[in-house]
Amino acid sequence: MVSSEQQKCVVFPLCGKTLDMKAVLDLGHRVIGIEGCQTGVEAFFNENNIPFEIEKDESNQCQIYKVDKK
Repeated sequence: MVSSEQQKCVVFPLCGKTLDMKAVLDLGHRVIGIEGCQTGVEAFFNENNIPFEIEKDESNQCQIYKVDKK
């Protein structure tokens, strides 16, 4: 784990269900994945046993998958 001062935010465009996101998350960094296919996003969370919530954006144009990391 990294301290809050060392924590980075890493963006993965067209992320699909890449294992790189899980590796970066496990190191203690924040991860933002951008994907157009809902199937890949849900597969990533389900295959890695990561509970998530889905929110709609203000203009209802996309879904936001969020993980509560405390």
